[in-house]
Amino acid sequence: MTLLRPYRRWWAPAILVLLCIPAILQLLPGNGRLSAQTVEGRKPALLPQLPTGLRTLQHFPAALDAYLDDHFGGRGLVLAGHGALRYWLRSPVSERVVYGRDGWLFLTDNRVLEQTLGALIRTDAVSHLVSLLAEINARLSANGRQFLAALIPNKHTIYKRYLPVWAAEEAGRTEYDLFLAQMAQAGVATIDLRPPLRLAAASEEPIFYSTDTHWNRLGALTAFDAIAATLGKPHWAADPAQVLGAPVARPGGDLARFLAVNWLLADRDRDLAIEDAIKRAVEWGDYVQRSYEVAGTGEKGTVLVVGDSFSRDLLRPYFARSVARLVWVHHQGCQFDWSDVDRFNPDTVLFLMAERLVHACLNNRPVGMDPQPQAPVPMTSSK
Repeated sequence: MTLLRPYRRWWAPAILVLLCIPAILQLLPGNGRLSAQTVEGRKPALLPQLPTGLRTLQHFPAALDAYLDDHFGGRGLVLAGHGALRYWLRSPVSERVVYGRDGWLFLTDNRVLEQTLGALIRTDAVSHLVSLLAEINARLSANGRQFLAALIPNKHTIYKRYLPVWAAEEAGRTEYDLFLAQMAQAGVATIDLRPPLRLAAASEEPIFYSTDTHWNRLGALTAFDAIAATLGKPHWAADPAQVLGAPVARPGGDLARFLAVNWLLADRDRDLAIEDAIKRAVEWGDYVQRSYEVAGTGEKGTVLVVGDSFSRDLLRPYFARSVARLVWVHHQGCQFDWSDVDRFNPDTVLFLMAERLVHACLNNRPVGMDPQPQAPVPMTSSK
């Protein structure tokens, strides 16, 4: 029998230790890993209950497998290391994100790059949205309520200078332009938020997060002031020095999470110098919380905002200091509950939708809003 050479005698225990590392990490406090919340920005799978019958037994293996996948010792560390390496090499981990210039990240969902360049114009979707908003406007106006609808520009639209070189060409006519033209023809109040945001973006201080899809506190305030002026409420507007504090670092946002580097990157924002009625309404996804209601400290009246993640949190403090009550509901692709209008009895209703979601309402309408005949919205050529 040939004896193993001395250095080979350690192979078996060394390999055994390597195989045991995940189990060892699993036993450490915090499991020795970065959590799914930290690295991936999502809730990990929960430990399933033991099956109590054939029906639950059928789904138990898949649920247990999902739990083990999410709680494997060292899993988060591996994902974080992989994400960091790919980020430094500028190799995309997710098709949902593209690398821009100067470290900026941009979303690719909803064909937003084509939309920004004017290469994608969904005329039917825009016309349906405008027709629906015209119907909503007629109903609200008949009850003495003020209505204003606006698209919130994509970060791509405001910060073209940071887009990848291949995507930064001059845009032609866009869906945003078509929306504004048709809204004017339909006689529905709206506002083009691009000029005030582009003016603010020309300064050194950013108004959108470089690692996130959304605007930051200053960007939201810029839009709020423009909306207030359009509503005939210029006294609602606020100087940034009054409502915003010192610059602060913010952990990497949703785009960084898609690349598993939100723990590595930081963003720039401002402290909030005024009270926020709710620190954060939703932690995981737009559709988790469909609505909220907060008491404000401003003049009498109720504002109902039908919106999405852009209006959910960052606009809330500015509205709450201006009116007595603020209500926010998710538009859900224009399938929000129309009974909320009667239930909350708002004086003003705002419809604020992210530009990239302009197609989301096609063939949809609010739940419980009975159809009523409407004159067709004139079709404006995309050429």
